[in-house]
Formats: sequence, C-alpha cells, structure tokens
Amino acid sequence: MKLFVTIAEESADAAVKAMGRVDRDHDGIEVRAERFAGFDPAMFRAATRRPVILTFRGREAGRDVLTRALDAGIDFVDVEYRPGVIIDHPARTVLSHHDYEGMPNLATLVSRMMDLRCAHTKIAV
Repeated sequence: MKLFVTIAEESADAAVKAMGRVDRDHDGIEVRAERFAGFDPAMFRAATRRPVILTFRGREAGRDVLTRALDAGIDFVDVEYRPGVIIDHPARTVLSHHDYEGMPNLATLVSRMMDLRCAHTKIAV
C-alpha cells in the first residue's frame, strides 16, 4: 500500500510550496489542479522526486492537458470514469469514479472500469 497526500491549493505556486512541506511518511503526492488559472505541469515534477498524480476535475481538462502532464514527467493522471471515456495512456492513468450520493452497482462499475486496463482504479462513494 502507498500513502499519497493530496495538495489542493488556490494556485500552482502555492501547490509547489505545499509539496515542499510534505513529510517523509508519504509515498507520493496528488496535485488537484482544477483551481489553477494556468500552470506548467513541469513545475510539479521539479518540486519532488516522489511519484506525482495530477488530478484535474470540475471543468473539462482536455486531453492536451493530460498529455502535457505526462510529457513533463508526471507519473499518473487521474481521469474520471464515465461511459465512453477515452484513455490515451492507460499505463499512467488512475481511473476514478466518485459518487457521494449513494452506492452504484459495484460489480458492473468495477467490471467496466477494469476493461479499460488502467494502472489504478479508484472508487469513492
């Protein structure tokens, strides 16, 4: 099991500063980037040698943002599952499903998500 700390700051610069304060008890860092007006994913990669997951929720990230993150050396991108989602880099994708209103049919959901053969599958209910 790996323990990741989530960084959810208002700006990319604040996120980089917070990354520098992560203690040795954590194996990696997830950067929640949806609040950032703009950012260069390479700044997150340069901030730590630990594995980094870039998560971009709430507005359409666009495949170009995710590709830029992977090209910059970000270890994984977190992509929200939905029927028909296209995964360009499954070996470097955390495929997520979030449902805070109830429990979906777990067997069906897991099966559909696993069919996409991503590196990691995450379900939050």
